[in-house]
Amino acid sequence: MSGVEVKHQYSEVFNGISDRADDSVDPFHLASVDKVKRVWPVRHYTVASSQGSSSGAPYPYTHKPTGVERAVEELGLSGKGVHIGIVYTGVDYNHPELGACWKTEGCMWQYGEDLVGDDFNPPVGNIETNPGPNPMDCIGHGTHVAGIIAGQGPNVRGVAPNVTLGMYRIFGCPSPSGISGSSDDVMLKAFEMEFNDKSDIISLSLGGDSWPDEPTSVAVTNIANKGTVVVAAAGNDGAGGLFTASAPAVAKGVIDVGSVNNWNYTVVDVSISNSVTSNSIMTTLSTSIGS
Repeated sequence: MSGVEVKHQYSEVFNGISDRADDSVDPFHLASVDKVKRVWPVRHYTVASSQGSSSGAPYPYTHKPTGVERAVEELGLSGKGVHIGIVYTGVDYNHPELGACWKTEGCMWQYGEDLVGDDFNPPVGNIETNPGPNPMDCIGHGTHVAGIIAGQGPNVRGVAPNVTLGMYRIFGCPSPSGISGSSDDVMLKAFEMEFNDKSDIISLSLGGDSWPDEPTSVAVTNIANKGTVVVAAAGNDGAGGLFTASAPAVAKGVIDVGSVNNWNYTVVDVSISNSVTSNSIMTTLSTSIGS
């Protein structure tokens, strides 16, 4: 079709294409083409750059309330033999607690790649991908996720330190304002690659919008239906109420994960007045409850 350039084709977990159209192309006309079932806009997603910090809590403590300590010590589970693929900002695979290696013999990182390159950043205008040789993280989020999964200590001990990992980088480096972005058509490409690389579990700490019929949601539902476990972040907008969970986490068959802050702070004010002297006493009772 005149004015349309095909960017990506999908056939494994989503049946469709991503194209770039000039201003002469009417999206409604595209939707009316024979065998086209639906047309979506290519949506962009952003993530802010991060700076590492320490909570001061040793890793054995952080594994107690989650039950990880019991799984490791009593059941002997360490992740050995399990393949986990991560789609995110990349990883600092040179970090000493993340193996300090990339696709070498015995390395925890055995698959994955950079899909976009450093300069890819759709929200600020650069929509061209120029993949690098390895998915090195220049934001920090992907490295953080990898540490939670498989950090090897002594400072960070992951949930499953003996897993085999893959990383698919879909975010470039941050703009001067600290924002980095990606797009759902690149995300779909990563999903297909990850599925073809036979991950047992796919980890997605990303998303946007809120509907199970989004293309990314459809893709991960298809992946889950084929037997791969998909774990996705619910998002950071829970305070906004209903319909704020992110896609693809809202997709059918996906494990939707969110952080719950259940700290309760109650203040009760009791005022006692003396009708003769007009003196008053103010008492404040504070209760802090957490799990």
